[in-house]
Amino acid sequence: LLLFLIFLVVQILFFFVHHIIKNSVAAIKLSPDLYFLKPGEDYHKYRSRLLLQNSTGSDINDIVHSLGSMNILLEMFNDSDYVSVAPHSAALNVFDPGSRQNYVFSVVFNSTMVHSLPVLMNIVSNLLLRSLNATESIQIWSNPFVQNLPDTIFKLEIYFEAVLLGIIITGMPPYFAMDNAENHKIKAYTQLKIAGLYPSAYWTGQAVVDLPLFFSILVLMIGSLFAFHYGVYFYVGKFIAVIFCLIGYVPSVVLFTYVVSFTFKKVQNTKEFWSFIFSVTALLCTVVTEVAFFLDYYLVTTVLHYVFSIFIPIYPLIGCLICFIKVSWKGKRKSGGYYDPWDRLLVAVIAPYLQCVVWLFLLRCFELKNGGRMVREDPFFRKCFTKARTWKFPDTPHDENEDEDVKAERLRVQEILSSPKSEEMPAILVSSLHKEFDERKEFLLGRKIKKVATKHISLCVKKGEILGLLGPNGAGKSTLINMLVGEIEPTSGQVLMGDYSFGMNSENDSVKFVGYCPQTNPLWPDITLQEHFEIYGAIKGMSQSDVKEVIKR
Repeated sequence: LLLFLIFLVVQILFFFVHHIIKNSVAAIKLSPDLYFLKPGEDYHKYRSRLLLQNSTGSDINDIVHSLGSMNILLEMFNDSDYVSVAPHSAALNVFDPGSRQNYVFSVVFNSTMVHSLPVLMNIVSNLLLRSLNATESIQIWSNPFVQNLPDTIFKLEIYFEAVLLGIIITGMPPYFAMDNAENHKIKAYTQLKIAGLYPSAYWTGQAVVDLPLFFSILVLMIGSLFAFHYGVYFYVGKFIAVIFCLIGYVPSVVLFTYVVSFTFKKVQNTKEFWSFIFSVTALLCTVVTEVAFFLDYYLVTTVLHYVFSIFIPIYPLIGCLICFIKVSWKGKRKSGGYYDPWDRLLVAVIAPYLQCVVWLFLLRCFELKNGGRMVREDPFFRKCFTKARTWKFPDTPHDENEDEDVKAERLRVQEILSSPKSEEMPAILVSSLHKEFDERKEFLLGRKIKKVATKHISLCVKKGEILGLLGPNGAGKSTLINMLVGEIEPTSGQVLMGDYSFGMNSENDSVKFVGYCPQTNPLWPDITLQEHFEIYGAIKGMSQSDVKEVIKR
């Protein structure tokens, strides 16, 4: 919203500046009413009566009548001290050289009124013209020295605003379409997944909100661009091209934002970081392309535009907007070369649709890699062309200093796994669970140093039992819990929970009956606690009456 308001303020500012400049260089009609009152008017701040002095020694009714026909209010004056009757815009002194057909006029004007002398000269010219019984009148205008300035400013203004629009809209998506990064950081995504939410439903829900929001913002911003520049050179073809580019650009950028949101593990301020990267990238692409254009390297401009449109997903709409603005500039020719902006519109329109397919594929890959285990088999986010995962059970090293109770628990787990029907199955069974992380590389040799988080843990928890994990920081408590809920994959070992079986689907069934409370606060700050209950109840398939009963308790 703030970025949209900034763009709107910039447009309003340019709108007023443009009109001020346009009015300052507009042609001014130098008519008598610019400085003189009309008959029937008494007072005006910048206009006065025309002082008429008769120095002929006879009547000048013909001149008075002619001035009246020009709608000029007169004031007769017979003195030589013009200051005594101030303020007046100008005075006209009439002399008679001996022939009533050839008056001599002496004009007195106020130098602070820039156009007073030309206006008086026009009045005298029309008096002489009327003395010849002509019915026409002479009209004059004052034109600026640089008459093409408004059109040039208009082009540069809309060009600058189109570039600014492109930079601003590219910085917007990370602020509203990157909730996935925050959901992973606060473990809210794990809660949704454990509740039974399909990953495809998760991403569809995000898109249902983000796509209309982004599309509405773009429509408002582009609409305001046209509204403040209603004189833009409008062609039906280019308008249709912009519409099709906009329809493909919105899902392409939103999906691309979803993909880069998986960098939350390496980037701390994900939204701010990617918003800055998007805006800077858009600015650099635009600057490089347009510098080549203004240097008349049209082939380089076209190649850069094609490359950026295909490989930079945030660029096509900027390129499309700049292209249809340049359509009004017609083709530029130099040394036999020709540039037609229509040639660049096609790739800017088609590229976003092709990119959507790529982003969907990458989103699926990143979700399968970083999303953890799924409670339910998702129809879209499922591993195709792969065999069922086989658990790794390396030989557990024997520790001579191993506690007796730890050894007994490990043997008990092995016994349950070897004969599962011999006794009541535990609610949680962990067998030789081991996890190693690549902590760092040696500076000289470049070898990765492994950090062991959990070392061949075996345990079982019966129904009704409560198990507490105790240990210092870095002992592996959080890692073990994250492996139990499917947040991270173990290096080796096996986890079985709830109503599990030892068949092929044991991994999918292992976390159906798990409730998980992470160390971080998994609640969204924008909704109430009651709304959290309603959301998770709906995901689990609970009726509204059951949800209300749970909330009351």
